[in-house]
Amino acid sequence: MDAPEFRKRIQAYYTGQLTEEEMASLLRKMDGLSAGDLERMFPEVEWRSIQPYQVTPEELEAGLEKIKHLSVRSAGGRVRKMRRWVQAACISGALVMAGVLAARYGKRSSMGTIMLASAHYKDIKVEDGRRSTITLSDGTVVTVNGGSVLSVPDSFAAGGREVYLREGEAWFDVARDVRRPFIVHTSHMNIQVLGTSFSVRDYGEERSAGISLSTGEVAVRHGEGEPIHLTPGYSLVLNKQTAVFVRKAIDTAEAGAWVRGELVFQGASLHHILNVLKHRYAVSFVLQRSDKEEEKFSATFRNNSLETILQQLQLMSGIRYTIEGKRVLIR
Repeated sequence: MDAPEFRKRIQAYYTGQLTEEEMASLLRKMDGLSAGDLERMFPEVEWRSIQPYQVTPEELEAGLEKIKHLSVRSAGGRVRKMRRWVQAACISGALVMAGVLAARYGKRSSMGTIMLASAHYKDIKVEDGRRSTITLSDGTVVTVNGGSVLSVPDSFAAGGREVYLREGEAWFDVARDVRRPFIVHTSHMNIQVLGTSFSVRDYGEERSAGISLSTGEVAVRHGEGEPIHLTPGYSLVLNKQTAVFVRKAIDTAEAGAWVRGELVFQGASLHHILNVLKHRYAVSFVLQRSDKEEEKFSATFRNNSLETILQQLQLMSGIRYTIEGKRVLIR
């Protein structure tokens, strides 16, 4: 099993999608990996893309102590070998690996029980051209945009509320609960709130990820960086290549405009606009004018057809377009 397949299986474990037989097979294969294998196959940056939380030294040592008590064999080299796995697998203070080892040796630790009891996530997948609105167990309402995948638990644990926007864009109207912060994980950001409304966008094929805040306050973090606090009337845009955030002032009505069927572009590149239209109208674009890719546009479209929007872009920039079924040529 190669590294991508291992990561796929481990992600399936995190979301409770493995059968007992599949988990046993995964654990057997993990047994055959040396510490060097782990270093080569699972670089730290790759782990952060799966579970971006940093583990504190105290949490790490506590987890290792748990593991030591699960099996006599854990007292030697196995603990050192598992250190990277434990460090990478912490979710809100519950160490996944402790749960894995507990299942492996037929024993339960308190940490493992908590994790296993709260790890059943389901994927909400929304196709391009559609939107879906769901209400979570705490009363939080989420609208998921086209081309998106949101992983949510059947119910939230007592200690916190966490969801994973694995791909795409979603609008969150979070039910306030001061005892349980609400955390949204994406591939590039961790966003923590108590009760607020905001829009998050992080599509894999796009060069940036961002959050726009309508009400309340959020703390946004990338990797191990310091959290950035965002207040209403502002957005944060993360350049994925440079890992730099840019704060922008916005009209709070813009934050959730797409939920109302509006498309608001302020100094947006043609590249970005076509990505937005792709997910809104379930079409693909072939851009034959590389000189136009970064040209900037400012416009607002309210429940317009795709052709109406393309006509406006044509008038504004001089591009030409041809619609061929679900394919649009831009020249």
